[in-house]
Amino acid sequence: MGRIAEGGASVAHCASIFSYYRAEQRDWYPLGALRDAGVSIGLGLADPGWFGTWDLFREASRARLLANYEYGAHQYHSRDLLRKLTIEGATALGLDDRIGSLEAGKRADFILLDVESATHQPLYNLSAGIVNTVTAGDVETVVVDGDVLVHGGTVRSVYPSAITAAARREFDRFLDKTGWQATLGSVSPPETSPWRLLSPVVMARYARQALRGVGPSIRARL
Repeated sequence: MGRIAEGGASVAHCASIFSYYRAEQRDWYPLGALRDAGVSIGLGLADPGWFGTWDLFREASRARLLANYEYGAHQYHSRDLLRKLTIEGATALGLDDRIGSLEAGKRADFILLDVESATHQPLYNLSAGIVNTVTAGDVETVVVDGDVLVHGGTVRSVYPSAITAAARREFDRFLDKTGWQATLGSVSPPETSPWRLLSPVVMARYARQALRGVGPSIRARL
């Protein structure tokens, strides 16, 4: 941990998927010690097909609960986790001089959350409410560098149908190339491949190809 801090490295903490791979070993990430050593920690997402999620709000809640399970209660205050979703995440990416907080000289990057529904009422502790009950589905507006990308829950910057179609097409190609099996009931690696080494490399390659292929067509349509 000292070497990480001295080297200026940051940590992307993907709580859900880490807990999956450490199941029954009870060997949890030393977030508190990393924090005390001065390491920048951001929250990350990985592999929803196994145990992860695409929702950073849920990831923040799980990070706290799993850390409490390992080290005892009160590992993180809700405000600490809210900072990991904002300024500390930006610091971990080396972008805290441009994003992560609303202040003069930084980009106008922010989201608006709809917390008026019964799910969030009565709302009396905003930071806890955001971390514990808000989900990505509560994001009403997204503004990036002053541009409104989502408004009223509707994406205005790209065509979601084109993105999802490309994702499904590239995922099918990934399955064909690697031998993975994926159904609505389960996901399983190929029997003859060292999937722990193969899948990240192959998945990254096909993700890049998918982005290259879909980007120009979406820009053309816009």
